[in-house]
Amino acid sequence: MLRISRHLASLTLALAVASLGFQTAAAQGADDVIEEIVTTGSRSAKPRSASDSPVPIDVISADDLTAMGNTADLTDNIKAMIPSYTATPATGDGSAFVRPTSLRGTAPDQVLILVNGKRRHRSALVQFFAPAAGNGAHGVDIGMIPSMAVKQVEVLRDGAASQYGSDAIAGVINFIMKDAREGGQVQVQYGEHYEGEQSMRIGANIGLPIGDSGFVNATIDYVENDALSRGVQRVVDEAALLAAGVPAAQIGADAPFGDAPFLQSWGRPETEGTRFFLNSGFDISSSAELYARFGLANTDGRYRFFYRDPAHSSLTQHRTDGFTGLPAGFTPFLDGAQDDSSIAVGVQGEFDSGMLYDFSFNYGKSELDYILNNTVNGDLALVGACPACTISQMRFDVGGYSQEETNINADFSIPASDNVNFAFGFEAREETFTTFAGEAA
Repeated sequence: MLRISRHLASLTLALAVASLGFQTAAAQGADDVIEEIVTTGSRSAKPRSASDSPVPIDVISADDLTAMGNTADLTDNIKAMIPSYTATPATGDGSAFVRPTSLRGTAPDQVLILVNGKRRHRSALVQFFAPAAGNGAHGVDIGMIPSMAVKQVEVLRDGAASQYGSDAIAGVINFIMKDAREGGQVQVQYGEHYEGEQSMRIGANIGLPIGDSGFVNATIDYVENDALSRGVQRVVDEAALLAAGVPAAQIGADAPFGDAPFLQSWGRPETEGTRFFLNSGFDISSSAELYARFGLANTDGRYRFFYRDPAHSSLTQHRTDGFTGLPAGFTPFLDGAQDDSSIAVGVQGEFDSGMLYDFSFNYGKSELDYILNNTVNGDLALVGACPACTISQMRFDVGGYSQEETNINADFSIPASDNVNFAFGFEAREETFTTFAGEAA
């Protein structure tokens, strides 16, 4: 097991200047209504609309996010709503389960992802099969957030590194979670691309009151997506197998997605996941609020690799020893299991001097484990006497990764004038990346 830890501490000082034309909701006429109040893009606590923001902000409502069906997870919803945000299809290995994303053509880890203004922990995967800009990137997997738990999404589609740090080179995406203290919603979605390619999503959200002004808002979301098969048969390989006398029924018989006789599958992987999120807050005094947020997600996926013909190098020694099995070759497939958890606890309020404060503790962990199926290790001994010998093992635990992040923050803000806000803060962060070895075989 390889473990890498990094401790980070920083003191930041920022001077934020709001746009000169800013007016509070109270200062505007009684007939004027601010449609969206945004917090991203400024350290000032003054309410403002997206049009009043000193930087361009896109605001996506909960209704827009949950209106789409046949989406694998929240990644697809954001991709459809934000023109400058892209998410490539599953590309292989771990990138089949943690999809490479990009804002304005940059790497996944050059976009700062926030949940209610707090840094979201990164996934366990360091991208390898991502597009060129994303290779080696270590970004956040927003697919672990249940879409029904989101109240709105604020997207700063401009470089914000000077204000938020180097993670925000491409911009900022801030997920504002639901905070209703009453009511609820149950949603069921079902769709089908072709026969046997179904997508189903069941979600529920409920808000409950705590005391006079506190709330607990909880969401649970279950998604199941069949694999999509968009390939064609490897005609040359099929013809060679038939010419070698392999029965047609054995060609592609190991297809895990029901798309036999295809020797190789192309399309979206098979995925299934349960995601839970709880957001809460209540007043502990007339000028202070205690808040807590908790998230938990468990997902599984399956991705199919390239076809290996009967003369593949992994079978060379076995063939020399007299092994006659796997006459149609084989196609491995990879199972990926993800566990994701996060918790944020803090106190925010206002001192008698008028200075706003926010003390918080934030912890997140992502773990990704792999099982490689239907493959051959040519160094393992055969079982039995050839030609009746068999391969001893074709399913392997190949290990995995985990990423843990702990953040302790103290943020302060005070208005210096109607149009100038002074903000400063302290952050201590520990990051731990761990690689788990697989089984010896």
